[in-house]
Amino acid sequence: MKSFFADIITTSSLDGNHTIILKLVPELSVFEGHFPGDPVLAGVVQIHWAIIYATDIYGSLGEFQGMEQVKFFSLIKAGDPLELRLSYDKEKSRLKFKYFSKTASKSSGIIVFGRER
Repeated sequence: MKSFFADIITTSSLDGNHTIILKLVPELSVFEGHFPGDPVLAGVVQIHWAIIYATDIYGSLGEFQGMEQVKFFSLIKAGDPLELRLSYDKEKSRLKFKYFSKTASKSSGIIVFGRER
């Protein structure tokens, strides 16, 4: 069975900000059919990964409420080096994410969660 998640190469943390370096092998299931011959990472997968990796780091984030300021600047292709930066504001229940390659910002946004009770 093909993996859904990219391999984590390294992780680092500084002042509540977390950086994850990911390896995007073309064999990942997320590239199937999106698009044959020139696979790209779908935006919905980028958001899903940000939530999953953040949950591993910060614990439960609460119930998904929506997104703000989500922007996709350029395509993320299979084989591209990829860096994910995460920061979570627990008081506001907001997760900021940014994906970068070596040369450019790829996408960013804020995911809003309901506050934990």
